[in-house]
Amino acid sequence: MRVAMPVTRRSLIAAAGVVALGSAADAASLRPFRADVAAPALSLPRLGDGRASLDDALGRTIVVSFWATWCAPCRRELPSLLRLQVDLREAAMVIAVAVGEPAERVGPYLDRGGLRGLDVALDVSRVAASEWRVQSLPQSYVLDRQRRIAFSALGEVDWDDPAVRGQLTGLAPAG
Repeated sequence: MRVAMPVTRRSLIAAAGVVALGSAADAASLRPFRADVAAPALSLPRLGDGRASLDDALGRTIVVSFWATWCAPCRRELPSLLRLQVDLREAAMVIAVAVGEPAERVGPYLDRGGLRGLDVALDVSRVAASEWRVQSLPQSYVLDRQRRIAFSALGEVDWDDPAVRGQLTGLAPAG
């Protein structure tokens, strides 16, 4: 006997994410998200001051990347994420979400690595990571201008890769 489970936005995101992400071993590239799903809300304290919110990027592509200072693949990925933020600042917004770590740990880490310019949000309580169904770190989502999840990646992404950049610029408005 099959039991019908209610379909919610969260269950759709989780199911589509698993299909789109595949295994961590082959997830170094962006994969199309397999469902037309709006991204969960995101509004977190920004390292320094203010809040990082999806509302800050109306009409632009948004890259949301979940990471931690203890995560080796995350540490390798962050420099290319910063370059992406600088290179595509007019067409895209990058939010690097530090998961489970306070500003007192994240700030000095960024300073030591020359990464202080990266737009970092703090998810100390891991609530956003839970709402976004983060399975492991790093995990990234690319949202289109309507805040639908267009691409996702489980694992380290080379944000300098021309194919990845092409996927992102394909979402940007023609200008």
